[in-house]
Formats: sequence, structure tokens, C-alpha cells
Amino acid sequence: MSPGNGIFIYRLNESFLYPNANHYIELLVEQIFRETKPGKRNPYGSLGEQPWNLKTSRHPERNQQKDDSRPCLHALILDFTGVAHLDITGLQNLVDVRRQLDRYANKKVNWHFAGLSNPWLKRALVSVGFGSSEEGHTVFSVANIHDHIDCGENDNAVVLVPILDINRPLFHADLDEAYEAAITSLPAKETAAIFNNSNA
Repeated sequence: MSPGNGIFIYRLNESFLYPNANHYIELLVEQIFRETKPGKRNPYGSLGEQPWNLKTSRHPERNQQKDDSRPCLHALILDFTGVAHLDITGLQNLVDVRRQLDRYANKKVNWHFAGLSNPWLKRALVSVGFGSSEEGHTVFSVANIHDHIDCGENDNAVVLVPILDINRPLFHADLDEAYEAAITSLPAKETAAIFNNSNA
């Protein structure tokens, strides 16, 4: 699903393993390339520098529109609630696609993960560099914990505790939190366009 602002939400309904990883990634990349515009018009200086397996025209400047209304790729949210297992091939596919999409967007694309219930999945993703961000952590879920310690006037004090580790700002408890975090990290002019379109 793409809300139309360069943020894509993709749900995996089963484990991300060797037999199905390439299929999922292929569909994801095709949809992103179809619905977003590249960060640079021609990332390769000449036809000779272009990779042999890249599907493009021999004259890309003729095919590209100057006023392309598609958004630039900003973030990708992967819903891992249905993922029980992740093998090394699936993990390597994610790393390769991250590199490919960063090159396509001509910037670092944020990868948000929602619904990581297995701590080993988190560990594997952290080991290859997912989950952290250079930007500050602005959105995270908290839980109310009632503290039954005598506080003087109030018998019950409320303590707010983060649900997930705040050192990994791109791992989220649910899709709502992941989407809010992706929206808050949009550049200011793109955020204004989203709110103007929703008011119309």
C-alpha cells in the first residue's frame, strides 16, 4: 500500500525465507519504481556506465517528464506481524534492496519495521544495520503503569514506560506508530502538501 507521499507499507504474511524472499522483493521493488520518481534524472553519466541488466531506455532523457508528479521515495514500512522466521537469504535480500532503493532515491530511505514479535528477528535485522537512524526519535509507543507506592496526596501515580527499546527508533509496536514516525521525518514541504490535500 502506498498512501501517495513516498511512504510504502508492505505486509509479509509468512516467514521471509529462501524460497519466497526473491518473489516478495521483486513485487515490492516493481511497485516502488512504478509509483515513485527517481531521485536523479540520469544517475549514470553515459550509456556505457549504465549496468547491463538495468531496464531503461537507450535515451532516458527523452522518456522522462520534466514535471513528473509522482512523489520521491521517502520511507518503507514492513509489517512483520506474520513473519515467524527470517533466514540469511531473506536478510541479504533486504540488505541488497536497501542499497538499490537508496541509489534509486539518491538519498537514504528509512526502513521502518512493525510487529517484530520474535527477538531473534530483531537481532538479525540489527546485525545488518536496520533499526537505527541518524534522526532523533520522535514517535514511540508508551504504556501506562500504575505505581502503587504511597506518593503523599495521590495514592496512585501513573508512570509512562516505552513499549520498545528507544535506541532502535525504526522498530515499532504497530503500523500506526510506524506511519506516524515516517510522516514526522518527511521534509517540511512534503508534510505541508499532505495536510493540504487531506483538508480538501
